[in-house]
Amino acid sequence: MDMKKICETCDIELLAKIHKCIFKEEFPYESYNRKVKTKNMENFLIYDEVLVGYCIVEKQVSELSYYLWLGGVVEEFRNGGNWSFFIEFMINRAKVERFSKITLATYNHRPEMIRLSIKNGFKIARLSEGNYSDGIKIHLDYYVTQGNEIRLLLTNKCNFKCLFCHGEGMEINESLSLDQEQIKMLLTQGQSNGCHTISLSGGEPLINFDGLTKIIETCNQMNYTPSIKIITNGALINNKFIEIIQLYKGNIYINLSVHSLYEDKFDFITKTSNQYPKVMSGIESLVNAEIDFRLNYVVLKEVNDKVDDFKNSLITCINKGVKKITFLELLTDEHNSTLLPYVLDYESIKKILSEVALKLGEIRFQFENENKVRYLFVFNNQHLFIEVFRLTCSIGCEKCLNIKDRTIGPDGKYYPCFRESGYSCGNVKSDMKTAFSLGNQFIISKINERTGALMNEI
Repeated sequence: MDMKKICETCDIELLAKIHKCIFKEEFPYESYNRKVKTKNMENFLIYDEVLVGYCIVEKQVSELSYYLWLGGVVEEFRNGGNWSFFIEFMINRAKVERFSKITLATYNHRPEMIRLSIKNGFKIARLSEGNYSDGIKIHLDYYVTQGNEIRLLLTNKCNFKCLFCHGEGMEINESLSLDQEQIKMLLTQGQSNGCHTISLSGGEPLINFDGLTKIIETCNQMNYTPSIKIITNGALINNKFIEIIQLYKGNIYINLSVHSLYEDKFDFITKTSNQYPKVMSGIESLVNAEIDFRLNYVVLKEVNDKVDDFKNSLITCINKGVKKITFLELLTDEHNSTLLPYVLDYESIKKILSEVALKLGEIRFQFENENKVRYLFVFNNQHLFIEVFRLTCSIGCEKCLNIKDRTIGPDGKYYPCFRESGYSCGNVKSDMKTAFSLGNQFIISKINERTGALMNEI
């Protein structure tokens, strides 16, 4: 079984230790600390059953580029595909973030890195004066070709009844689940149409556990390894689930929806009882298995948006070993106007959250783009990545085609718009390209309608 994986880290001493194993020299603390003060740095560890390498990446948001600043693989593991595995991870990450380029620099006396980079699709961009005796520093660029990012609804059945549920922008009156043959057809279409990321949602996707298993088995058999993101409420996570996702040859992430870390509020929001302990057990299982996951927390005004709610969420995450949490705006429209009193806007969430984090410990701004902001929260020497996410629909229809994944329902049809939940187009199982083209036309028509309405107001 391939046990390669990439983990994000804030442990600088661990980075320094692996750096010394690779380069036989001390870690450049001074240069690193100087960069951290002014740059957005991300640190990754490379595992092949054991820790075999690392890379420190500068995220150049304004240039939509990643710069692989420093890193490598321990000598005895260099022929095992570990650096290529990391490059593939970064390419998928760039696609998800809509970044256009990955760059790195190496030296003439490291020909194996030059050859490996070119093999992985990098091209020599320029030469400059280096710090070593050969005097040559080689800069290489990889230009990322954006593909499709799809959201695949394995089922519309759910074991929760969340008060704000939007049904992933669909109106289907019957209970449906994708069967194994439909899944195989969709994956074949996904591979041929360059889908680099597949988000699995529902309903609750783990209800269709056979479907989830089929996706992982089929992708492995097809040698098709898109990044897979599973969006779940966590109540059905068990050892079998952990075993199945660990079989996947590509990168896999879990987004676990937990909208309060107080049990009574959790029950109120999800309209359930006795499910909170199951979700906490699921979190513990993910932590123990070292699965990459984050909590998703939809903020509801006057329900879970108080200072104490945010404080409890951050401290509970730290105590339970959770490394990432995302706070999201509530999606509403004319179809569910009863939810409007629960809406708290992006800027207000940012303000309250940053104030709470600052009172508890240290909060470090990392970056902000058009749809999210990211911070690093430090509390009792523990680290938690915090994001506040602005929903695509609140950014505007003009951005939809650039930043929104494409929702495919359990009926195999493409649902292009959250706000037009009754509209579907095309049979994705047989012709994804045409379905997406029809969806693009629909979104463009909505953009034109919106632009015309604004012009009339003026």
